Amino acid sequence: MKGAERLSLDLGLPKQAPEIRPIRSSDMRRVARWISDARAEGQFSSCGKLTERQLRNYLKAQISEANDYTILVVEYDNQACGFVDFLKCDSRVELLGIYIEPAMRRRKIASYLLRLLSARWEYAGVRVAETRVFASNKTSLKLFTLLGFLSVADEVEDGRTVHVLRKTIGPLKRLTQLNPGYSRLIGKNLVAHHLVIATMLAEAIGKLDGVLLVLGLGSLARGFADEWSDVDIAVLGTGIAMQTLWRGERWFGKSDVDLFVVDVRKEPPSAWDEARRQAFSESIVLSSADSNLLKAVRKIVRMRPDEIRKLAVDKLFSLAWAGFAPPAWREKTYRGYLWSLPQDLWISRGCIAAAHNALDQALGLFFELLFVTNGRLPPDPKWQRFLVDEQDWLPEHFLSRLETLESCKRTERSFGPRSETLLQLIGETAKHLERERLLPEDMYSYYLRHSTVY
Repeated sequence: MKGAERLSLDLGLPKQAPEIRPIRSSDMRRVARWISDARAEGQFSSCGKLTERQLRNYLKAQISEANDYTILVVEYDNQACGFVDFLKCDSRVELLGIYIEPAMRRRKIASYLLRLLSARWEYAGVRVAETRVFASNKTSLKLFTLLGFLSVADEVEDGRTVHVLRKTIGPLKRLTQLNPGYSRLIGKNLVAHHLVIATMLAEAIGKLDGVLLVLGLGSLARGFADEWSDVDIAVLGTGIAMQTLWRGERWFGKSDVDLFVVDVRKEPPSAWDEARRQAFSESIVLSSADSNLLKAVRKIVRMRPDEIRKLAVDKLFSLAWAGFAPPAWREKTYRGYLWSLPQDLWISRGCIAAAHNALDQALGLFFELLFVTNGRLPPDPKWQRFLVDEQDWLPEHFLSRLETLESCKRTERSFGPRSETLLQLIGETAKHLERERLLPEDMYSYYLRHSTVY
């Protein structure tokens, strides 16, 4: 394939994404009918017609036997049109059945559904999916083969040949360890749908000349996406594909795909700024054609000890120039600098609102200092408050003290307790950095040598 102009954006998705949900009591009759129809069509074992009572008894038996059994109803355009069921055991899944009503077939529902399930299982840590398909069921065999299932054995059931099909799933390849704080996100999680789109796009984009690496960012790496989340994809490579691939947002159905294109000859990983490095550090590998580039990216997104020192010094000076130097350093020359600016400067200047605004800005800088102290590049500001309390090291009673900072009214009287709490937290963090020998003896000379400001 030559050039990005040959890229097909027809991903083979349904006109709208099917939904899958847990079975309800009101679904029992129609699911029993679907199973009976599948048996009559030769898709399932020929055990005759299934009654609603038999289905209910079967589901009760699965629960009583403590099996990790799941049955889901498929909806398309808000109409129930089929089901899927499977058994999960540790990192393995056995797909027992999948059925779509005849009137709803040839709409790419089944292929999307299998991709969606594979994506869900990948995030859930499943490594092997297995299913059984009758040899006479050519349509299903073709579908499973196209989606990466391989025939590993043959069996005989009801006098008919059954192919045992198996697919290896994942694991997700991450550039760095995921921040555990993301596991606290709640709501309807659409990340499996995002991974379906991202994987299909990566398959197409990865075939273009010059494309070396495709990464899934944002929600794909966090493992959580809601209706407001983009599908963030980064494409790294060289040549014409980097010039002609679209940049920015493009809609695929109801999903917004935001594409970031990086020509690594013009922007090698060694030249990336902190924001890009942090964003790429929280990513999964969707496609890789150059192991050396992948290794270089893995290396550059991690913080080095000398970088922790550089950023810690930068954050401490930024705090000091907002009036929030560590209390033990105040009004003395320490580590090569006179730490003299008071935190209540705006109070003396007569503007309480500005005083609290400066304190709030200092709190944001302190969050960044905590991330740096723990060897992490600070995330985008919108995520910092959510993730800050998941760091390996934190000052004692951090959350309760943070609540004091955040819950006080912005008055002249409350400024004292707020500022004192923040100063104590900053002081304890500075002591920790000193114990870890991460601060230079002459901080100001070090700052002048390494800062881009001077």
